[in-house]
Amino acid sequence: MGIENQEMIEKLKADQFLIWHLRYNHFPPISTDFVESAKQAVNNVLQEEYDTEIILPNGKVLKSGEIVEELHLWEFVESQRYSYDGVT
Repeated sequence: MGIENQEMIEKLKADQFLIWHLRYNHFPPISTDFVESAKQAVNNVLQEEYDTEIILPNGKVLKSGEIVEELHLWEFVESQRYSYDGVT
C-alpha cells in the first residue's frame, strides 16, 4: 500500500474510510449497511478466523475470508496488522 493511502487510513476513522471504500471503490456502490459486517470480517481475518460465518445485511451468509475478498478489504487487513489490533 502506498504512503498516501497509509496516511489517509491514519487520518480517517476506520468507519469513515470503510464507508468511503464501499461507496467509491465499487461499482455499483455497496451500501453503508455493510460497514459492520466488513469490520467484523477484517477482525476475524486478523485473528486468522477465515471460516467464521457472518450474516450480511442482505441476508446472505459468507465466511469472513470471503467477505474480505469480495469487498476488497485486504488493504484494511494489512494496515491493521501493522498498526494495531482490530478495526475500531
